Amino acid sequence: MLLLYTDNSTDLVSSRRADLVVKKLQRVFDLLPDWLDKWRVAVNVTKTVALLTGQQRIMPPKLRLREQGVKWQTRVRYLRVQIDRNMRMVAQVEHVIHQNGAARTCCTQFFECTYRSEPKLSCTRATSVLGSLTQRQHSKHCAPQHRGRGSELSRTSLYG
Repeated sequence: MLLLYTDNSTDLVSSRRADLVVKKLQRVFDLLPDWLDKWRVAVNVTKTVALLTGQQRIMPPKLRLREQGVKWQTRVRYLRVQIDRNMRMVAQVEHVIHQNGAARTCCTQFFECTYRSEPKLSCTRATSVLGSLTQRQHSKHCAPQHRGRGSELSRTSLYG
């Protein structure tokens, strides 16, 4: 069982039975407000979620923190990683594949632009994604006729 806060703190409770996990975690939730008040820490309960891992088919009753319900979810995003209830990271793999496809499309447009003489608008977008290209390399490869001192390209920052 993972309990996730948006400020990147985590509480892990484990047991073979879901009802025991809920009891243990609710006990922590009951003690937590005093500790939070003592150290002047605020928790946004509406952004707090709980993830029950394993083959549990029936979701246990809602946990309560500061008299508000904590949502149970089957998939959460934590530290930019998507975690599902089976801990197989299927959602994360799908997300990475999707992002890779978008980056590949952008790079393909850039390299097509590099080997042609005419400049393209998509070439400018690709350089901001690639990030390793400097403005000089961009001017050299993508727009040779725009390399003058007062040209639009020489004044435009690729990273801003």
